[in-house]
Amino acid sequence: MRLVYNLALEQRRDWWRHYRRQTGNRLNYIAQARELTALRAAFDWIAAVHVTPQQQALRDLDKAYANFFAGRAGYPSRPARRA
Repeated sequence: MRLVYNLALEQRRDWWRHYRRQTGNRLNYIAQARELTALRAAFDWIAAVHVTPQQQALRDLDKAYANFFAGRAGYPSRPARRA
């Protein structure tokens, strides 16, 4: 689910300050999973894909950020394209 991962990464990278001002909450897996649920209800093409891989993409991104902030990895980036 590269699309979900990349969109969530962009949201965390570019929109986290705006999100925090608007909601008072942190932008993390729970917040993004809640938004995914709303998107699945609003858009059939998102709901057409099973929810488990979409949620796993959000979990993977959350772990990438945890590793970055713990000093175990570099800043999260977009996954490389497969040939």
